[in-house]
Order: sequence, then C-alpha cells, then structure tokens
Amino acid sequence: MATLNELKIREEILNLIRNSDIFSTTLRGVTTVADTLTATAGQTDFILSNDGVKNVRSLKINDVVKKIYTDYDINIVEETKTESKTVSLVVGASLDDEIKIEYDYSSTGDNIYPDFPDDGLTIKSFPRIYFDILSTANTNRSANDTLQQKNLLFEFGVISFNKEINNYEYQLYSLIFDNRKSLFWLNLLRPNGRSAKEPYKKVGSNMLFSKIFTYNAPTEFERD
Repeated sequence: MATLNELKIREEILNLIRNSDIFSTTLRGVTTVADTLTATAGQTDFILSNDGVKNVRSLKINDVVKKIYTDYDINIVEETKTESKTVSLVVGASLDDEIKIEYDYSSTGDNIYPDFPDDGLTIKSFPRIYFDILSTANTNRSANDTLQQKNLLFEFGVISFNKEINNYEYQLYSLIFDNRKSLFWLNLLRPNGRSAKEPYKKVGSNMLFSKIFTYNAPTEFERD
C-alpha cells in the first residue's frame, strides 16, 4: 500500500469490475484483443495498438503472468488516447522479451464508470454499473500526532431493468466482497450497507430500477 491516491484507487476498482464480465463485452460495446510486442533492452513503456482502452485483462512476459501494480501499471481512468494506450513495466524488460497484453477497447463508451450516472443518459446507456467516493473522513492517531487515517466511503450501484437487476447486483457485491482484502491501492474494503431494489426512472416505455451498496475503506496511517 502506497500513499493514498484516489485516481489509482478508482482505476483499480474500475479495471477489476470491467474485467469481471458481469456485463458481457457485447453489452459494454467493447472488443477484447491481445497485442504481442517485442521489447528492447530496459524498455518500460509499451503502446497498445488501439485507442479507447477500457481495461487491461492481463500482461505476460515470455508467457509468465505478471501482477498489476506490482509488476506493471496502467492508465485507463483519464482515457486520453496517449495515456490509456500506455502500459508500463515497473522493471525494464530484457532484450527480445515477448510482452503479451490482453485488453478491451472501444471507440465509443462503456456501461461501467467510476462516477454517478448523468440524468440525461438514453436507454442505450443501460444497464449500468457505477461507483464513486461519497466522502473522506480524517482521524488523527492522537491529539498531538500528525499521523492521520483516512476513511473513504464508497457507493456501488447497478441501474437496470427489473428482471436483471438482482442478478447484476449480487454479482457486483460478490466481486467486491471477494476482493476486499486483495487490492493494491487500499488496505481493506469493509461492507457497510445494502439497499433494496428501488425505482430509478422511466426512460420512454422502460422502467429502470437501482440497487446500491456501500463500503468503508480505512487506509494506513499517513503523515499529514
């Protein structure tokens, strides 16, 4: 765990959810491909061949699977053409190493985002998964100490049609729960609350429903 970095926290959770296939690639409107690149000596940055990279599923060096953030870094939240296409190794590759990167891309949008949905979205944007940080609270270790622990409160939500929403929400909740202790950028996600199914809004003749749940995420103590 490094110093609190909200951008990387959002990115890691976003990549996890998009990789999970709770929503199929067809539903999301993305294509899964794998680029195979040959490294130069000490090369760290590798540029993927497609714009609009949404998530990186895996990276292998000479067929050995590497671990995200421990062995390589990604840049998918900002989704600019240059940054989202760049995958960076923590340690430079050796000459002629084979780097294979599997990822999803799309020239349009996605149905999974790290922010609350816009009220003006059309029916084509649903079903939708979202999450965001609701609040950040700081707690000093002691009255005379500059060490602080930050506690993030996350909201995760699914907006979908009536017959699908329970299954989607269950899969999303299970995914976050199963990975609550294994995230690189957070120490631990703790379940907080879970809502009933509620009407969200009507779009044309379609009635959408929402289900949400929240998680607390206390961080390590850090010097203010």
